[in-house]
Amino acid sequence: MGKDIIVNFFCKWIKNICKIKSIIQIGNEDTLIVKDGRNEYEIKSSFMPNGESRFRVNCTNDGTAYIRTQTANDTEGWQNAHYHRALLETYIVQKGSVIFFEFKNNNPAFREYHAGEVFTTKNNVPHNVYMMKDSITHTVKHGESQPHPNKNADWWDDGEGCKQLNSLKEYSIEEILKKSPKNDEQSEQSSCKSNIIVIEKRVQYSKAYFHFDNLIWQFPVWILGLFTIGATMVGLSNKYLEDNYLDVNQDVPIGNVSFKISTIIFLLLFSFAIFGSILLYAIFRFRKHQMIEKKQIPIFKISPQLFIFAFSMILVFILFAVSSDFGFLRFTKLGYGTVIMTAIITTICLEFYLRYSAKKDKIKGNYDVS
Repeated sequence: MGKDIIVNFFCKWIKNICKIKSIIQIGNEDTLIVKDGRNEYEIKSSFMPNGESRFRVNCTNDGTAYIRTQTANDTEGWQNAHYHRALLETYIVQKGSVIFFEFKNNNPAFREYHAGEVFTTKNNVPHNVYMMKDSITHTVKHGESQPHPNKNADWWDDGEGCKQLNSLKEYSIEEILKKSPKNDEQSEQSSCKSNIIVIEKRVQYSKAYFHFDNLIWQFPVWILGLFTIGATMVGLSNKYLEDNYLDVNQDVPIGNVSFKISTIIFLLLFSFAIFGSILLYAIFRFRKHQMIEKKQIPIFKISPQLFIFAFSMILVFILFAVSSDFGFLRFTKLGYGTVIMTAIITTICLEFYLRYSAKKDKIKGNYDVS
């Protein structure tokens, strides 16, 4: 009852001040539709998912609007990348600072604006805004409008530009600001001038990307060579034992020390398997370095590199299994099918971890994976 009295009083106050002919309340208490006979206006106050609070007055007839946006002392974050085909947006920074991103010349670029500065968007140029903590902006949408058929507003988020700008959310804002050279120029109040910094494409990694890609393809050949040597060694050992009527557990003197033949074969095969594991780890690190260079890292993706990694893993697992036959364990008794399935499952688990850690390091800006 009390709420109704307050709402009615507020509506009457607006009507008396603005001489509005009719007022319709919709949705909840924070949204009002106001009509004055010529236009229809939407007045709305809301909290956004990124922690911003927004007060908006929107003319539904032509898409023009005023928006007051504010962040708290402990909230900052991205808005959503978009562009306007005809409408313009003018931003006035009242307090704090914002970082304005554009997609120009096939590159993301940004400007940083502080209190007292003003800037205006350009038509058909994808853009986004990062609001810093404890900041206030006023945004005026003005000009003609070409509404999106599904949004009833000149607000479009399709195309490569919006996609790349939204992908920047994977980075920390600190990482992007580290790439910004020091700006000694002091922008005048109400000036649209500010420094623009094209986000560097890590060109130095392009050569590294292909270098590591070549190594990734070479390492399985080395592991296959180890496997071939190990298999040949086992075959020759068995033939030698049969030809000389020797037992695999028979001692063989080497200097002043005697070793069982099985122990010697085990140590050789096991050393090959260990060396193969080191090569597998190198492939893992190279793939991680290569993956960080990509714009986006999916959770899981079947690729030639994945098959190479799985093939190498199977060879190393078989080397370990065969070497165990001459040691204390007998993994081959489980069957080579079991050994191969274990290698495949291990590969899949490592692939998930590889992509998770690569994405984590990319967000932190840690490109040194040596």
